[in-house]
Amino acid sequence: AGRPGGLGALDRLAIYGPLGVREVWTWKGRFLTVHALHKNAYLRVGQSMMLPTLDLGLLQRFIGDPNPTMALRSFRTLLRKRAG
Repeated sequence: AGRPGGLGALDRLAIYGPLGVREVWTWKGRFLTVHALHKNAYLRVGQSMMLPTLDLGLLQRFIGDPNPTMALRSFRTLLRKRAG
């Protein structure tokens, strides 16, 4: 499965693994998935190893917003409120 004329997520993982790409993020619809390279295979993980403090659940709320500029502003505002 995949997009017409494009590579599916599994095909990309097969390409990225031998290149040593340590982490691959994909999203479909409003669902974000993170795969981490472990030995010679990717495993689906619940938290980014590269950005361990990033709240993926929070980020996922903004993915796919029809207005990306407003989504980014809202995301930043929420992060600032949490930090302060």
